[in-house]
Amino acid sequence: PSVGEAQVTGRVTANNGYAFGFGSATAVTTRSSGWVWNGLACDIACCTGWETYSIPAATLSSNEYAYILAAGDNDSLTGMTATFLDSAGGVVLNTNTTGGEWQACDMGAQSGSTEPTGGWDTYVNGRIGACTWVNLVAGWNGGNACMWAPTPTWVWGSGIATANRRVLFRTRTTEITPPACVDSSVTGMDTGCTSTLPYCLGAGPTARCVACTTAAHCDDRNPCTIDACAENACLLASVAGGQVGGCATGFVCSGGLRNRCVDCIDDAATTLDSGCGRGVPHCRTTGTGAPVCEACIDSIAGAGTDLGCAPATPNCVVGRDGASLCVSCTSAAECGDGNECTTDSCAAGSCRHASVSAGGLCTGGVCDGAASNPLCAPCLDNQAGGATDTGCSAALPLCLPTPDSVSCQACEDTEVGMVDPGCGDTTPACVTVEGASVCVPCEDSAEGSMQDDGCAASAPLCVPGAGGVPGCVACTIDADCSGALPFCDSATNTCVACTASASCPLADPVCSPATDTCGPCMADTDCAMLTATPVCDEASGDCVAVIEEDAGPGEVDAGADDAGAEDAGADDAGPIAVPDAGIDGGPEPGALTGGACGCSVHTNRDAGGLLASLLVFGLAWARRRR
Repeated sequence: PSVGEAQVTGRVTANNGYAFGFGSATAVTTRSSGWVWNGLACDIACCTGWETYSIPAATLSSNEYAYILAAGDNDSLTGMTATFLDSAGGVVLNTNTTGGEWQACDMGAQSGSTEPTGGWDTYVNGRIGACTWVNLVAGWNGGNACMWAPTPTWVWGSGIATANRRVLFRTRTTEITPPACVDSSVTGMDTGCTSTLPYCLGAGPTARCVACTTAAHCDDRNPCTIDACAENACLLASVAGGQVGGCATGFVCSGGLRNRCVDCIDDAATTLDSGCGRGVPHCRTTGTGAPVCEACIDSIAGAGTDLGCAPATPNCVVGRDGASLCVSCTSAAECGDGNECTTDSCAAGSCRHASVSAGGLCTGGVCDGAASNPLCAPCLDNQAGGATDTGCSAALPLCLPTPDSVSCQACEDTEVGMVDPGCGDTTPACVTVEGASVCVPCEDSAEGSMQDDGCAASAPLCVPGAGGVPGCVACTIDADCSGALPFCDSATNTCVACTASASCPLADPVCSPATDTCGPCMADTDCAMLTATPVCDEASGDCVAVIEEDAGPGEVDAGADDAGAEDAGADDAGPIAVPDAGIDGGPEPGALTGGACGCSVHTNRDAGGLLASLLVFGLAWARRRR
């Protein structure tokens, strides 16, 4: 018999108590159960089954015999059965074979629990040498059969000993040969195997060493391979790059021939690389510590926006803590803002634009020196009073605001009643003429008829003159004048007595265009504008309705208006008539006549008529005296 495994299962029982062990032809050296009566009675008669023991295969192969000490009872001879099996159920050694494998010897001792002097080991080993061994034939020799599976074959000590005696059974084990390998290790190399084929598959003569029996045997300790055992050979499949595989949290497989766990791999053009996360989305594969996830990658040489950066901060650099970050610049050349009035520099990755000092030259003028967004202006208002500002000249010394910018001007309108900056005593006021500032004699600075800046009381109003240059005048409208000169001559802007005859009194009804004064009329044309008195009495210089002429006796004088006296026979709307006293040419009684005056004064029954005549006479006389 042979055994192919490290452990052998022994199925042993007897019809009464027993013990078994292993040894040489002359002694039992190894026991698997005690020699003492164990009370396992009725195993055969009661069909209670056998007992199971785990026996090292080396014990079987290293000893010459297997021994079973069985006890007889009072009414039958001793019988036993023993089978030794491997893990697959293969029989290594059995009692059902024929040819005398089992032998029996009468121990001469009575059955029972009393231990012989010196103990059972001494007693049994002392009797082995004196035994007359009888070869036994296996077979059932009883009147009942137990339906065990598998059904055991019993060996009986028939004729060996009488009742109540002990019988020692034995069989050889020297034909057991060691296997090619033994599965002796759970995780390491099995007995008889090598490092390349470390695992024992099978038992007995057919056992063989293989590379694996499970996938666990193929573990190459690389989380980036998929381990498998196929037909007892290890197969290692590579995990795809970027996949987690068996890597720890935060790592991915690199892929390729040297597939291993790494921080990240560069597998996305502009988006999130495998192994990276928000905030550090790009995998840097070169340089110190690579591969490592970074906020940005220096991907473009020279000008341009690096990967992970924005146009405002286009340069990816390594910061003080070793991590990458986007900055505005790496040199002053990248900070040009196109402004001549700033000095460009790069400091700590940020562009700086310091303002050029006020007055610094630039194309088209000077810098204004503003702290932020400085401008190149035509000039700079940086001097007091009329001193020449930076960027201006002696002819145009003042830098003044314009609607769009600033410009150099001759003067500035700032003072009221005083000399404006840039002007002098003779031309103290600054005004704008055709877009340019000029010094002029005066400025319209006061309201209404009040005295303007640069003018005198006699000519208090400043008005535009020839070429837009202003001058002082007495008036512009009649309201500017008063007293004896209440009217304004618009041609000369002076106050005059009159500007039209309509404004003259009856005493001097005509306004002279030459002198703008009222005086007597010289011709009817002087009175033409007076609808009530359109006729000039050249003798008196008065404008009258008509000139009276002396009529003949009994005729109505022409030219006199109805003064209230009754006209004799004349139309009430006609001229005043002085009637004769019934005789042509003769005066009415009581009338006064004047020889050379061309008129007559008469009495009338109506006293009012006489009074009116006297008043007309008096006015005529008074005018002639003038």
